[in-house]
Amino acid sequence: LPTLLIEFFVFLLFRIPWKRNLPLILVTNLVTQGALMALMTFRMTTGGILDAYFLFVPLEIVIFLAEATVYAVAMRETTRRRAVLYGLLANAASMGAGLLLLKLASRIG
Repeated sequence: LPTLLIEFFVFLLFRIPWKRNLPLILVTNLVTQGALMALMTFRMTTGGILDAYFLFVPLEIVIFLAEATVYAVAMRETTRRRAVLYGLLANAASMGAGLLLLKLASRIG
């Protein structure tokens, strides 16, 4: 949920028409973030928080590229460049939040 909120806020900042693009953003993020959380949870339970840290950045790079590509191809009523920039900036913001949450989790656990 935090990722969706962060990415929606960035989406609004880009002033991309949301009615036709919101389903694309929701589905794309549910798939990518669902996969990320499943892999991170598995890694934390089998290898610990340090293993999760090492896995997080490579997975996020894959997500950056995947979402930017999806948005460049499928986003409506905006340029490809703007769609890619949105994807990269939104993911940078959500990645920062994810790193913060990992840091908080390592202090609690």
